[in-house]
Amino acid sequence: MKNLMFFFATALLTITLTFAISPPASADVPPPPVNQVLGLFDATIDFTGADIDREFCQQCHVGSQVERHHALVTPTFGCFECHTLTDGTFAEFRECTFCHQTSPHHTTAEAQARHCSACHGSLVADYDDGHYIPSYATSSFTPLTGGVEPDPTNHPGEYAGGCKACHMEDIGQGIASNATTHHGIGITECSWCHDVEAEATLSIRKCEDCHDVNSLHNIQADSDNDGVITPGTETGGYGHIGANADCYGCHVQSFLAFMSTTAAEPTIPSITSLSATVLTAGQAANLTIAGESFMNTSGGETFTPVVEITKGDNVVILYPLPAFTSKELITPVPATLEPGNYELRVKKDAVVSNKMTLTVAADVQVSAANLTEETIVITGSNFGNQPGETTLGNTLGTVQSWSDQKVVVLMPEAVEGQTVTLVTAAGAVDNTEITAAKATAAVKEKIKGRANKGSIKTKSTK
Repeated sequence: MKNLMFFFATALLTITLTFAISPPASADVPPPPVNQVLGLFDATIDFTGADIDREFCQQCHVGSQVERHHALVTPTFGCFECHTLTDGTFAEFRECTFCHQTSPHHTTAEAQARHCSACHGSLVADYDDGHYIPSYATSSFTPLTGGVEPDPTNHPGEYAGGCKACHMEDIGQGIASNATTHHGIGITECSWCHDVEAEATLSIRKCEDCHDVNSLHNIQADSDNDGVITPGTETGGYGHIGANADCYGCHVQSFLAFMSTTAAEPTIPSITSLSATVLTAGQAANLTIAGESFMNTSGGETFTPVVEITKGDNVVILYPLPAFTSKELITPVPATLEPGNYELRVKKDAVVSNKMTLTVAADVQVSAANLTEETIVITGSNFGNQPGETTLGNTLGTVQSWSDQKVVVLMPEAVEGQTVTLVTAAGAVDNTEITAAKATAAVKEKIKGRANKGSIKTKSTK
C-alpha cells in the first residue's frame, strides 16, 4: 500500500537556475521528420563514440550528478564503488563512461520487464497492463507500421497512413528511422516487436503491445503557444491529434473532419527540464517545470496538471499549483522531504509524464575543523550517523569515528590553513579551513614549518 501525502500550495522561495535539454534543430512543418518537442528524441546513442562525455550525457541528465550519485550510498553500496584509490590518489571518476561503459538505457529491471511507463510515462504503455488492443482484422483505416506513398510520381518519399508519415530519418538533424531507434535501444527479444510466426513479421497489432490506441490518440503539443492544447485547432505536425493533417498521417483514408463532440481525453504531458535538480532538505522551494501538454481542452473539458513525487512507496501529490500553462508550471516543494533521490512526474487525470530525478540533499553545516597532531576533529550538524568520507585535496582521510555532529579523521599530511572536505553518506558536501587546536610542541613545530603565516579564520562554504 502506497503512502500518499497531499501538499497544498503556499508562497515559497523561488529557484531561478534553469537547466534545459538541447534538442536537434527544429524539424519541418509539416513533417517528416517529426518535430522533436515531446518525449525523447528519435535518436540512438553510440557509447563507443568519442563524443560521449559528461557534457553530452547532461543534455538529458540535467543538473548536478554529484548529489544524485552520493544519495545512492547505502550500507551495501559504499564510496569505493565509484572512487578507486591507489597510493592515496583517486582514479578519474567524473566522466560518465568510466563506469557506464555500455549503454545503461533499457538495461534496468523495469525496462527488461517491458514496463516502459516507468521512465516514459503514458507516452508508451506496458505490454502487460491490460490496455486495449483491437482484435478485429486490419482495414484501410488501420495505420500501417510504415505507410503508403499516395503520390509517388509527384511526391516521392512522402508517406501517409502509417508511422513513416512523420517518423522518418533525417541525418542532418540527428533523427533516426523507426527501424534504427527500435533496434538500437537494447531490446533483446525479436518477438517483442515482431510476430515471428506470421508471414508478415511487422504487424501494427504487435506495435500496439506498447504503442496502444489510447496513448497514440493523446500525444499532442501546444503548436500555437496560446497556453492550452485544443485538439483539431492546432497546427499540423506537432502531435497526433492537432489537425486533420495529423489524422491523415496515421489513417490514410480518414478524410472525416475532426468532430468537436469527441470524448474528452487528457493529452499526455512531457517534461523537458527542471529549474533545479537538487534541493536542500528542510527548506521549502518553488520548482519550475518546463515541457509540453501540461494542460489541454478536449470535448469541452479542460484537463489541468498535478505534480507527483515518489520515493519507494511514499507518494507526495503537489496540488493546487500556483501557476501553469501547457508548456510550464510552478510547483511548491515542501520542506518535509527527507534526503534522497525522488522520481518526479506530471499527471493529468489518468495519464502521466516521463520521469525526472529530483535529489534532496541534507543541509550539512561544518563549523570547525581542529587539528591535533595527525588527527582532525570536525564539528557541525547534519553529518548523519552513517560514515561518509573526508578528503584533503586528493587524499582520503581515515575515519576513526562519525556521528551526526562530530567526525574524527586521521590525516597525517594535514596542516593549518588547508581545506578539508566532508561528504556525508547522503551526498551532502561542505568544507572548511583547518585550524590548530591546543597545539602540542610537535604540532607547533609542524605549523611553523609548513603552514601559512598569519591568523586564519575557520569558514564554511557551500
